[in-house]
Parts: sequence; structure tokens; C-alpha cells
Amino acid sequence: MQNRSKYRLIFAPIPLPEEVPLLRTGFYEQQDREITYLHRHDRIELGYCYSGEGIFLVENKVLPFRSGDATVIPAGAPHLARSTPGSVSRWRWLYADFDRLLRPAFPRFDPGFLRRLRGAGFANLFPAGESELPRLLHRLFEAGNRIEELTALSTLIALEIRDRIENADLPPPDEEGEAAGERIAAAIHYLGNHYPEPVSLKRAAALCSLSMVHFRRLFRRATGHAPLEYLNLLRIAAARGELENRRMPVSEVAVRCGFRTLSSFNRQFRIHTGMSPREYRRHPERFRDPNSAG
Repeated sequence: MQNRSKYRLIFAPIPLPEEVPLLRTGFYEQQDREITYLHRHDRIELGYCYSGEGIFLVENKVLPFRSGDATVIPAGAPHLARSTPGSVSRWRWLYADFDRLLRPAFPRFDPGFLRRLRGAGFANLFPAGESELPRLLHRLFEAGNRIEELTALSTLIALEIRDRIENADLPPPDEEGEAAGERIAAAIHYLGNHYPEPVSLKRAAALCSLSMVHFRRLFRRATGHAPLEYLNLLRIAAARGELENRRMPVSEVAVRCGFRTLSSFNRQFRIHTGMSPREYRRHPERFRDPNSAG
């Protein structure tokens, strides 16, 4: 009998109210425990991080988040989040149909730009202080139920997302890459949940029912990285959050994020950030995220 993977890609539709097609959730606590599925929705999902830090996996991108950041997840995009080991992050989520919400007040509003959110070129994370989106999203969560106020804030949010798209040189959609991403979804789960531990790439391939040769080829097509390089991206993303938000020794950060030796941590950190861990801790603002727009 075939051993089926516990890691799944599930579809979770989001019903919206008919009168005001917008849904604001309550607070959600994102744990550091293992998540056994990537999920995707039929609506755009916007999130605001009230506290904590961790990593977000959106499609095949690795995005470190911290308190005050916002995320934009397009409809249909597989994603999951995990807080840094030993911590909890608090979020609220917004689901909306911008076309139905804004067109009555703005008949010329064209939501076509929302179809360009998929793919490697769009930076799904809007860091605090680098965009107006986190502030606007926080205001919307704290707003009342007046349709006029919700519409005004939603308009500003939609325009902020549109500006991010227009300022980015987005490549055309890669349908083969998206198909490859679905084939390796179980491996993305496995690496995303177990990056602080010793991991086996053979197990990752087996979870996808692929030979190592086929697995490596599909993984690079889907993510743009070899599996081991992607694993190191996960670990470095987690380490950046630890260095920015905790005062523990660099050697302890290395161990917590999956590196067996301090020398390998220092080497990989410099490869992926251009800085040493200690330099990054002193001046994180000097790091330029290659996924960011502009």
C-alpha cells in the first residue's frame, strides 16, 4: 500500500457578506508548531501582524515577518506561516472582493491589477515603515462598520497594492512553475516546518513521490533554488527575525535556526545577506531584501 504524505495542499473558500463583501477576522495566534498543510483561498487575503515574528511561505517565496508588517496573499496562492521557535505571533486577517466593494462608489475602478499578484516577482510582504499598507490595514481593523469608512480605507489599500505592482518589473506568469510548485508542495511543508532540525532531502523527495533527480529539477523550476539552498533561505530568514528581536548570543541563534556550527551559519548568512550576523544585528536597515519592490 502506498504511504500517503501527511502534508497536504487544501482549498479553503471564504464566503463574504452580500451587502459588504469584506470579512475581518478576530485575533489569531500563530504558533511555532508544525503545520501539515499549505492552504489557499478563493479571495485575496490581507494580514496584519500585531506582535511576534517568524517566516511566511507564499507560493515558493520565503518572507520573514515581524510585528507591524502586513501581507498580501492573492487568491489561489498556497501559503503558510510559522512563528520563530518558542514564540507566538498575533494576527488579524482581511478577506475582500475589491471589485464588488469599490465599484458602486468608484464605477471606473479596474481590479485587473489584482490578477498580477501571483508569481515570484510580487513581494507579498509590506514591512512596517516602508509602506502605508500596514498602517491602513490596522486602521481598517480598528474601524467601525460604516460602509463609507470601510470603502474609503479599502480604496486606499487597493491603490497601495496597485502601486507596488506598477513599481515592480513583474515577469509574465509561469504556469509550468506553478504546476511544479503543486508537485513539490509536500516538500515545501516539510522544509518549512522542520528547518530548525536536521532534515533529509531524500525524505522531502519521497513525500512528493519523486526520484531525487526529478525532485531537484521540479524544485528548482518551482522556486528558482536548489532544495538545500531553499532550506538555507528558510534558516536565514528565521535567523534575521531572531537577530532583530532577541538579544541571545549569535551562536544560540545559529543552533535555534538549524545550523550545526557557527562557522556554517556565518558563511551562509553572508552569502544570503551580504553581511555578518553581528553586522546585521547592529544595522538591519542596511539589508535590502531581494524580494522587495523598487
